[in-house]
Amino acid sequence: MSSRPSPSTASPGSTLSSSPSRATPSPQITTLAARIARYTADTSKAAACFTDLDGELTALPERAAKIKTDAAQLLADVCDAALGKDVVRLYARLLVLLRRSAEAWRGFTTVSEFVDCLCKALLCVFKGWQAIAVLEGARAELLCKEETRKKACERKQKETVEEVMAEYTRLCPPCAAHSDETEEEDPDEDRTAEAA
Repeated sequence: MSSRPSPSTASPGSTLSSSPSRATPSPQITTLAARIARYTADTSKAAACFTDLDGELTALPERAAKIKTDAAQLLADVCDAALGKDVVRLYARLLVLLRRSAEAWRGFTTVSEFVDCLCKALLCVFKGWQAIAVLEGARAELLCKEETRKKACERKQKETVEEVMAEYTRLCPPCAAHSDETEEEDPDEDRTAEAA
């Protein structure tokens, strides 16, 4: 049985579950939050896998040294006149030693296979955090837009008359030609005044 770790892939679309200050966020925000939480969990698994594999750089030489010491001791015990007679015990120790020797690489058959797995785990971590950053940005934008809409709605409810007048001004702007005519004197009034 292999104790080889497998890197977890962080698929795009996971989310952190951070609850916004609003009572009921929009479905889009809820979906993004769930996605961020899933991506964070996947990325954390990949990071743990990478850390575990990175620890192998120091653990493997220690395991190899222990196996080498046990093998030397087994050889010495086989050559010993008194201990060498217990063949069944020596054979059992040999089988255990062979098993530990086979598992020393944790299921990797070559060094390049180990390095490939290490690189894949690191790549999963990188891509996972990259995807989380993009999703967090999208979530923050949605939260900002939702908050802006909410404030605009509250303002319109509190300042209804001002909002109606602002909309009227926007839809029916004052005509510049009419305002100039009212300021100029009427030429007919000038003629009437001259005739009198």
